[in-house]
Amino acid sequence: MKQGNYILINALSAGGAERQVSLLCQDLNFDEVILLENEVVYDVKIPISFLTNFNIKIGNILKTLLIPIYIFILIKKIKKPKMILSFLVRSNIINIIAGKILGYKIIISERNMPSQVYKKGLGYFYSSIIKYLYPFSDLIIVNSQGIKNDLINNFNIKSMKIEVINNAIDIENIEDKKEEDIDERYVKFFKNNKILINVGSLTEQKGQKYLLKMIKNIEQSKLVIIGEGKEKDNLIKLSKELNLKVFDINFNADLLDNSYDVVFLGFQKNPFKYLYSSNLFILTSYWEGFPNVLLEAMACSLPVVTSNCPSGPNEILTNENYNIYNELKHSDNGILLPIPNNENIGLWSIEINKLVSDSVKCKEYSLKSYKKSEKYTKKEIFSIWKKVLDK
Repeated sequence: MKQGNYILINALSAGGAERQVSLLCQDLNFDEVILLENEVVYDVKIPISFLTNFNIKIGNILKTLLIPIYIFILIKKIKKPKMILSFLVRSNIINIIAGKILGYKIIISERNMPSQVYKKGLGYFYSSIIKYLYPFSDLIIVNSQGIKNDLINNFNIKSMKIEVINNAIDIENIEDKKEEDIDERYVKFFKNNKILINVGSLTEQKGQKYLLKMIKNIEQSKLVIIGEGKEKDNLIKLSKELNLKVFDINFNADLLDNSYDVVFLGFQKNPFKYLYSSNLFILTSYWEGFPNVLLEAMACSLPVVTSNCPSGPNEILTNENYNIYNELKHSDNGILLPIPNNENIGLWSIEINKLVSDSVKCKEYSLKSYKKSEKYTKKEIFSIWKKVLDK
């Protein structure tokens, strides 16, 4: 493999970091994307190679045990590149160790709150590795000020080693795709109801169970959830326990009628047409990095209600103190609410009800959402990437 600039990431499966990689490959000067595992959902404009043919579902313990093998394969494969930019903790570990052996420029990127992600089970191992290995990189790029603060305060990494570059969104692509027709089976359902929509992996982190607990308290509204994940069966089970009628795209082939309360649409290649056809976007996460989906919902001119979690939503909606989390705030660009729990879902229901019944406020938020999203275009964000990578 020739000398050059490469991106290293676990896989190109559905996820925020993976989406950013797919965008970066369109405009920045990278020669190849190297994947640890063989999983590709997003299109990229440059060659892709794989360190193994393993599926991403092989299990976290095995993935961790394979790190030394990945390092060996990468060293054998790349010889001596100029620079490798890696995303996500396993790829970051591999990049740092290979880079120290081969002597190329090591840039790593952390995309989530490590103190939140790595605090139980295997997380203890990764937390220790982050604290020990990350300082050996040449540069750490994070997507929010909150993550930078987390690395400084909880992992003792020096501020001067960390650069903040927010996520980019492809507004031109969103503009095109949001105008596409949704599945004809769903048209009347979206047209005849107030649609509250959530997009994201179905994991404990995303807090979707609280959406299910509050939907019956939101007047004349239906809940649509786009995404797949290991919590899906639990979410469907909880829906039934709450006497919610569930439509699951994987099992329901019939027309989606008004009798359904909750709709699971699975992974959608084009979620934007469903966002654009909805009335309100809701994010209930316990933590984030810098949520792409919040920006994408805003680019679809949706009013947004989000948990005031570390980190990202606060920075996107307010531009204020990045360390103030878990408080109610009516910002100019949307509503921030305390991280959901059984005690405060009543507050969530009240705030959402007030918003969906106020067409003037919804229109105001809709206009401001789109205006705010323009700050995160590829042109704006990639100009920052180019300056940082060229240092």
